[in-house]
Amino acid sequence: TTDPDCTRINSLAGTHAGYSVQSVVDEKHGLILSADVVSENNDLNQFSRQINQANALLEHKCQVACADSGYASTAELAKIDQQGIKVVVPSQRQASEKTPSPFAKDQFTYDSIHDCYICPEGHPLTFSSLNKKKKNGHKHYLISAKKTCLACPHYGVCTSSQQGRKVIRLVNEELKRKVRSPVFRT
Repeated sequence: TTDPDCTRINSLAGTHAGYSVQSVVDEKHGLILSADVVSENNDLNQFSRQINQANALLEHKCQVACADSGYASTAELAKIDQQGIKVVVPSQRQASEKTPSPFAKDQFTYDSIHDCYICPEGHPLTFSSLNKKKKNGHKHYLISAKKTCLACPHYGVCTSSQQGRKVIRLVNEELKRKVRSPVFRT
């Protein structure tokens, strides 16, 4: 029989029943401060729990919390940031190190006053809808007139959609940008 508390784990050896081991170490000496075994097959919901456990054991709040991109959940990062702890966690995109496209979302400027994005060609993408199905919520921004995209010299590179370009923004996008900023990490 299989342990009812375990989960399905994917590894280089294939898929098997198991647990995920979590550990928190100090930066200076690499000593394990806290360790835990959880029945989740990824690290996305573990960051705040593990940092809080380490803080409780030390009876002291850490100043900086670092983790790999497997912990890059904005909801989890927000819990740590709200405690005044500096967070250093690369996004999944940063970890994959793809060459950025000249039409990647980062190339679009967000206008917080008008709640819209401005494309590299200067055209606005206005707020269209809010997807509440996702835990953190996603705001969808679309080009106002699809003819604008269809007539653009970059159509086909920026987007190939007949509806025009779409940009998705997390409801807590500012926190995501804050923890990715080099200024925030120093």
